[in-house]
Amino acid sequence: MLFRSGIFFLDKDFRTFSEQALARFDPAARRFLQSYLEYSAYDTQDRFLFVNEFMAYLLQQPVGAAAEYFGKYWPEKLEQHEWRHTVLPEKNEETGFWPLLANEFSREASVFSDYVHKRWGLSAGRVWRIKPVTGSSL
Repeated sequence: MLFRSGIFFLDKDFRTFSEQALARFDPAARRFLQSYLEYSAYDTQDRFLFVNEFMAYLLQQPVGAAAEYFGKYWPEKLEQHEWRHTVLPEKNEETGFWPLLANEFSREASVFSDYVHKRWGLSAGRVWRIKPVTGSSL
């Protein structure tokens, strides 16, 4: 998780890319993301934080996992809260997925993964937690 946040803070071009991606993101998917982040106690009025979290969530798992994560797992959480479920687009009851969310987030996760791969040789889902060793001089 360190690489994506570090790159976001250090690289103006990546921040610009992330801003542009959010601007072109489907409005219904953006409303869903905002509601989910509010549900998770994020300050969605902080634009810098909102863009950073958009980018970070898209890169945290492999692209192939994005459809289920954003098109099923997240919406199921919001669906349980009456005042939040209103931001959910149409659900496919047969599959249990929200197709618009699955498609939009998968597409954008792929775009982000391609970008970080071309620029730094990284890819979505390839993250590691790094923590200093106690007593280390680092």
